[in-house]
Amino acid sequence: MKSFTLDTVPQFHNGKTRPFHKKENFDDAQSNNRYVEELKQIYWSEQSLIIAIPIMIQNATTDDLATALRTHLEFTRNHIQRLEALFESIGKLDYIVH
Repeated sequence: MKSFTLDTVPQFHNGKTRPFHKKENFDDAQSNNRYVEELKQIYWSEQSLIIAIPIMIQNATTDDLATALRTHLEFTRNHIQRLEALFESIGKLDYIVH
């Protein structure tokens, strides 16, 4: 079985490899904007969970379910912190701060 690096993917019609995710693709303003927009959607989805999960915990019918939801809430809080750090590192923190 042929192995591939992150730099190449197969070109199935002739078996040769082609470049994959070259640096210049990430420097492109349009790609960068798309990346930031995707991150914003993920961030706001996580924020929605911060509101929804406590309601689910209150309505949980078993202790196991409530415990699982509390664990998920902690993961969600961690995701938000990591996303905020990422936005800060790319100079886009103002995109998510109200």
